[in-house]
Amino acid sequence: MTFHYCKVVRDIKRENNNTIIALTGDVDMKNSMSLRDIIITELDPKPAALLIDLSQVSFMDSSGLAVIIEALQRTNKAKTKLKLFGMKQQVRNIFEIARLEKVFQIYETEQEALQ
Repeated sequence: MTFHYCKVVRDIKRENNNTIIALTGDVDMKNSMSLRDIIITELDPKPAALLIDLSQVSFMDSSGLAVIIEALQRTNKAKTKLKLFGMKQQVRNIFEIARLEKVFQIYETEQEALQ
């Protein structure tokens, strides 16, 4: 399933009451607000966990990071877990510089995140 209004979202799938949003390319000012809207929509059915696949994300700017932080706030409020997985080192560096690697649940693989 491709989302033409948000070029950064590659796929959304549901597995065992979890929602997995797979991203691709650059998560930046151009597409962060449409990504935000998709995350809000996907939280509406209250999945047990929202997983975000970052394995094909090559760059994330502060607006993309802000959307991920807002997603964490929304999942906490909804009593849903937010799990990130598949980060490339350049994206992980952004989380480390902002000291957010301890705030988020970050996993290497989708399988680890689903456990």
